[in-house]
Amino acid sequence: MFYLDGGNIYIHRGDSATFDIVFGDVEGTDENEISAKDVYGIDWVPEDGTSIRFSVKCDTGRPKPVIQKDYVVWDGYVCVDLMPNDTDCLPPGEYVWDIRLSFPDADFLDWNTPFNPFNFFVCEVVSNAY
Repeated sequence: MFYLDGGNIYIHRGDSATFDIVFGDVEGTDENEISAKDVYGIDWVPEDGTSIRFSVKCDTGRPKPVIQKDYVVWDGYVCVDLMPNDTDCLPPGEYVWDIRLSFPDADFLDWNTPFNPFNFFVCEVVSNAY
């Protein structure tokens, strides 16, 4: 099971999922898209090649993420893929997630966080497919 509710993400532990984070105006987002404009209020499109870091943590006070993946913006889209091994060992519960951007022409090396974190829920499953 995978479900998006605004910026909140729900996934069964050990499942895979793919969703897009879309920057700019989009005609009716589908169920596997998060509109940065609608959800976060971001009304600009990063340049092609802008690096995006998707991170999930137990809470914002923890320094180390439990999931961290790097992507690149192309045509205003970032396609995030979650594989079974990303959530397989995580205890069911509530986590937080965000993205950070690193602009290709910037004179600094810091990442920029354009919005506050959202919830990332890992849901328990009844049986295993092993």
